[in-house]
Amino acid sequence: MDLPILVQKEEGGYDPDINLSKLIYAQGVGPEGWTAAILRLFERGGDA
Repeated sequence: MDLPILVQKEEGGYDPDINLSKLIYAQGVGPEGWTAAILRLFERGGDA
């Protein structure tokens, strides 16, 4: 996995047990958070 993305839980936090190198914390829950993180990566040319 090159760039792991962690989306927020429904209550707004993140799973504290997930700790990966280069982990990107998506701002948003579910598909909305995932989409926001992917668009951010595209805007930055793939750099986290």
